[in-house]
Amino acid sequence: GERSLSLQDARSRFVLSGFLELGEYIKTPVLKNSQISVILNLESGHPYNLISGQDLNLNADNPPGDRPNFLGRNVGILPGFAGLDLRFSKRVNLNEKIRLQAFLEAFNVFNRVNISEVDRVFPPDLQGNFSLP
Repeated sequence: GERSLSLQDARSRFVLSGFLELGEYIKTPVLKNSQISVILNLESGHPYNLISGQDLNLNADNPPGDRPNFLGRNVGILPGFAGLDLRFSKRVNLNEKIRLQAFLEAFNVFNRVNISEVDRVFPPDLQGNFSLP
């Protein structure tokens, strides 16, 4: 049988999440009764399948999904993923029974491009030969 990587195979993953609770005893009014949260997500790239864009085995599949000759499944690897999300929340006591909580959230703080899909078609050259992508 054929062996290869799974499409969900990410070799490494690191997730860090946590929060800092700032209590009533903080003197700065903006930070009093607030919470700061963070989520950091780092992950290696996932495999993807390279296809030739041609019907190499002449089985009339449409669209052609044949792999280049002698190339296994899922040999392409996407770039890794990195994201940092932040959240600031503030609790305000309106009276003894009613509290208001406001949130400010920021996703992908460093505005990093995380590629999740690439052009998988890897056609042969004019002589019908495949080279490295």
